[in-house]
Amino acid sequence: MKGFEQWYQNLSVEDITRLTTILIASMVATLTSSLVLNWGMGSLGQSGGWWQLGVSVAATAVYAGSAILVFAIRQPAEMRLVWQRLRSNKK
Repeated sequence: MKGFEQWYQNLSVEDITRLTTILIASMVATLTSSLVLNWGMGSLGQSGGWWQLGVSVAATAVYAGSAILVFAIRQPAEMRLVWQRLRSNKK
C-alpha cells in the first residue's frame, strides 16, 4: 500500500487529470453501451443472429463514441492534437 501512496503522491496534476478522464470515459462508455445492448437484445434478440450481431456492433460503436466524447470535453487540447496528427498522418 505504501508503494501505491508514494506513486500517487509523485503524480502531477496533469497525470491525475488524465487518469480521472480515463476513469470517467470508461464508466460513461460502459453505461451507454450497456443501455444500447440491453435495449437492442430486448427488442431484437429473438430476430436472429444477424440482428444480434448488429446490436453488438452498435453497442461497440456507442462505447467508442462515448469515450471519444468524454475525452473531447475533458481534454480539448489533446484532442485537437490527435485530430491534427490523424489528418497529417504523422506520429
